[in-house]
Amino acid sequence: MIKKFISLNNIGRFHNYRCKGDIDFRKVNLLYAGNGFGKTTLCAVLRSVQEGNPNFLLERNTLGKEGDPEAHIRCDNGNVKFIDGVWDKTIPNIAIFDETFIHENVFTGDSIDHEHRRNLYRVIVGKQGVELARKVEELNENIKKTNPNLKIKRDAVESHVPKGMSIEQFITLHKDEDIDVNIYRKESKIQSLGNAEAIHNTSLLDTINIPTLPNNFEHILVKTFDDVSRDAETRVKEHVVKYQLGGDEWISIGLEHIRADTCPFCEQNIEGSVIIAAYRDYFNQAYRSFIHEVELLNEQVQYDLSDHAILGLREVIKENERRIEFWKKHIEHLNAPQVEFERDIYTPLHALCQGAISLASKKRQAPLDVISFDDTFLQLRQQVCNAQEVTKSYNKTIEMLNQRIQKMKDSIASGNLNETEKAMWHLQAVKKRYAPQIMKIVEDYKLAKKAKETLEEEKRSAKEELDQHSETMIAEYQEGINKLLDRFNPEFRIANAGRDYRGGVPRSNYQLLINDTTIELGGNDQQPCFKNTLSSGDRSTLALALFLAKLEQEPDIGSKVVVLDDPFTSLDRFRRNCTRDLIRMLAEKAEQVIVLSHDPLFLQIIWDQLNTSNMKTLQLSKVGNSIAITEWDIEEETKNLYFKQHDSLMSFIYDGKGENDLFSIATMIRPVMEGWLRYRYPNQFAPKEWLGGMTKKIQEAGDDKPISQLKDIFDDLYDIKEYTNKYHHNQINPSDNEPIDQTELEGYVKRTLKLMGNY
Repeated sequence: MIKKFISLNNIGRFHNYRCKGDIDFRKVNLLYAGNGFGKTTLCAVLRSVQEGNPNFLLERNTLGKEGDPEAHIRCDNGNVKFIDGVWDKTIPNIAIFDETFIHENVFTGDSIDHEHRRNLYRVIVGKQGVELARKVEELNENIKKTNPNLKIKRDAVESHVPKGMSIEQFITLHKDEDIDVNIYRKESKIQSLGNAEAIHNTSLLDTINIPTLPNNFEHILVKTFDDVSRDAETRVKEHVVKYQLGGDEWISIGLEHIRADTCPFCEQNIEGSVIIAAYRDYFNQAYRSFIHEVELLNEQVQYDLSDHAILGLREVIKENERRIEFWKKHIEHLNAPQVEFERDIYTPLHALCQGAISLASKKRQAPLDVISFDDTFLQLRQQVCNAQEVTKSYNKTIEMLNQRIQKMKDSIASGNLNETEKAMWHLQAVKKRYAPQIMKIVEDYKLAKKAKETLEEEKRSAKEELDQHSETMIAEYQEGINKLLDRFNPEFRIANAGRDYRGGVPRSNYQLLINDTTIELGGNDQQPCFKNTLSSGDRSTLALALFLAKLEQEPDIGSKVVVLDDPFTSLDRFRRNCTRDLIRMLAEKAEQVIVLSHDPLFLQIIWDQLNTSNMKTLQLSKVGNSIAITEWDIEEETKNLYFKQHDSLMSFIYDGKGENDLFSIATMIRPVMEGWLRYRYPNQFAPKEWLGGMTKKIQEAGDDKPISQLKDIFDDLYDIKEYTNKYHHNQINPSDNEPIDQTELEGYVKRTLKLMGNY
């Protein structure tokens, strides 16, 4: 159980908080705070100590102040401290419901994505399931890691597999001890077929394919690396030049030998050294991989668009011309297509290569810059497109000639020739398969394939165990969720809860059930889905039900510290009361409950129902320049006129109270709206600034002002102001006044409460 927040330093708006007064937590704790007063930050502190993750605090380091975040919490089993970026111990039995839980596990905005389902699955299956799921994920990742190596080894084998034969057929070919003798005999038989064999053995013409830039060329040019600052790169390079270090390899090696912030060369303390920090940033492994990728780009361009590759096309053209000379003896009017190789192919490809090398060099000199294609390079690329059209025309002609040649070859081919060639092809494949260098390549591939199959079998076994565990947990979870939803009485339920393995890792999956019709979570605006069928209140109800259902499944709920941050957001009065009842039942089961809210009336209804001495009311308020946890008199707070009038408006709409005094109800709308604006946006309006001035200030507020958010509801605020003017300026209800239209009054009261989230 958490007893007290002793101190919070340099964490968000908690600049230098020190506990003061009677602020010890009890079994049930109601903590009131306006928006922007640290509720989210306090939840981040609790989430950080629960997970032992310092990032939740480090990312909230108070701006404009020196010093690292520090926290000191007192629990019933001792104190817990966060100093120098680490917790000395954790409080793992904390369960937190807040915007972070919703956005990580349920939905963000109006959508549910893969990450939500994956995280919710972990919540559902519990610690045992998470361990099993982690094993499946690790095996899946290991399988993925084997794929590149397996592909390399498979490609190495396939490069030797004869055309028309599968890799499996090639690998399983039987060894022939007399292969050379048998090949010699088969060659002799083919030669004896005479002229027909010469025609048959002369190949068809070859098409030409223009070499292209590497597939990742443009991607690498525009790729940047956010984890390394230009300052780190500049510092390292200047340091290397300044001291004539010759290179950075030995620096990289030296960094690996730093222990306890002590230089491995001179044993001096290097804590806080700017150049050492730059070294560590610069030699980040991911960044070095990125630089290696940039440095290889030039070589890839020179290889893919080398003169050797380009001039190889000319050799193909010349070989085609030689073959055509042969085929002219057997086919009439067979002419080679004409290509100006130097002008139409070589020149544009060579120029493109030089232009690409230039861009790759620029990227190498400034790897963190985005290198875009300039106009000159775009023109070169267009010229290559023209060259591709030339080769397309050339290949089309070649294919037409090949059709004529093949027709002639087929006309003179004999069955004996086909059988002999097929046997020869098979013998050549056997000889290649059992060449010493090929035997080693095949064996390497078989070993890599076997390793992957072993991992896949382990994954299958782990997945079966996980599935059995998941089925039980998910079925119980769905039943628990729907029981909770029954209390809130929404128009939907959860159906077909389960899991799948899309992407290779387990994730949760479920459907919404509305009017006996199942609705998918994903989808688009053209079909019913989560996005367009659930209201904001329904989504909040679903999120809370998912959280509470999991808590009820926990066997150790009696040792849990449950934190609820504004659990009633966007809920109507009925659901708000249901939330209150669930918090009461939760308080009976859990070790401790902490409820944070910006709505004192919601905290009041919890206070009124629980009515226990083991309950504490606190608030987050500004003390000096820091937010502080202070005592809060909830009974005194909720007695003021604003809350009484607010309650009167609620009773008028929901209970019909006040229908005999419509004028009094009408006069309450304006001060309630003014009070709500002051509570919602403290320090944004002057003490004597009323609704007329407030609406004008909202209309004129710049985007940097918090109240600029109210522009979305400005029209409603303005209409309410105009409607209430006649009652604001005339607080007496003379008999000759225009009668109040009850329907119109109800409409404006509902609009007022709706803006406040109470209708």
